Parts: sequence; C-alpha cells; structure tokens
Amino acid sequence: IVHALANRPWGLSEYVIRDPDGYELRFAGGEIYERPKTATESLPAHIKIEVRTPSPDDARVLMRSVNWGDDEATTVASLQRTLIPITASDTRTQPPRIIGMSRVVGDGKHYSIWDVIVHPEYQGQKIGTAMMETALTELRKIAKKGAFVGLFAANPGCEEKLGFMRGCGMQISL
Repeated sequence: IVHALANRPWGLSEYVIRDPDGYELRFAGGEIYERPKTATESLPAHIKIEVRTPSPDDARVLMRSVNWGDDEATTVASLQRTLIPITASDTRTQPPRIIGMSRVVGDGKHYSIWDVIVHPEYQGQKIGTAMMETALTELRKIAKKGAFVGLFAANPGCEEKLGFMRGCGMQISL
C-alpha cells in the first residue's frame, strides 16, 4: 500500500497500491463520511422541526448555501408537488430563521425523500437526522406497510442508522 484509504481534496476516497512490477494502481470511490468535530449528540433546544412548506425564497437561500441550483420556477413547482414538507428553524431569531428543509414526494405506492438540506452553519447538530425521522414518522401515517421509500442524498451520513439500505440508491421499506 502506497497511500492508505482516505478522502482526497478532489472529492473522492482513494487508496494506492504498488504491484510487484512497480506499477501504482489507484482505487477510488465516493467520499467517506466523516462526522464533523463540532457535531453534537442531540438536537439543540432552539431548533424546531415542523411539517410545513418553506417559502420559495427560504428554499432558494438554503439551496444556494450548499451550492445547489435554485431556479425560481423549478423551486416553486417542486414545493407545490411536495407531499410532506419538513422545515427546521432556529427559534432564537424573530421571526425564526429557516435553516433546513427536506421534501417527501410520492404517489401512494412509491415515495422519495429529496432536498435534505441543512445550512452549513448548522450542520453537525442532528438537524438532518431529526428532519429525516420526522419525514419517516409522517410517511408511516399515510403509507401502506411495505411501501418503497427512496432517498437521494448527496452526502451520506445518518441514513443507514435510520434503516435505509444501499442497493440501487438507498431505500427503506415501511
């Protein structure tokens, strides 16, 4: 082993080995999730998780905070088609500042969780986990047992702890 498995600055996890002929072979995959050093063990008391739709402006601010596209028309349309909207807000400000969101869409048989976003200033505080738990709680109220729930997440982290399995994407059966 020339270089042990580690996240690299170019956005991949990678390790390098040298074969008996002296050739170096690189193996790479998605980044390995590393819990932030500032991560907390429980949701802060000033963070409120609600089942409600964020305003398009709040959604677009969150999307920009994580460098996602934020086309106004697309954002408005996606929020209108959301089955279960989840928001996280910091109640220390008046009005409370929206600092996270996620959306559940579905057709009664299949569901997907999209746009799990936590503003970078608030990451590592269990907010994403709390939003996911709320989304799953709400889904269990309306979905039939065994319903398929897909998750599309750019940065894996807590999903497997919540019961999602890797396969073709990540999914969980309710």
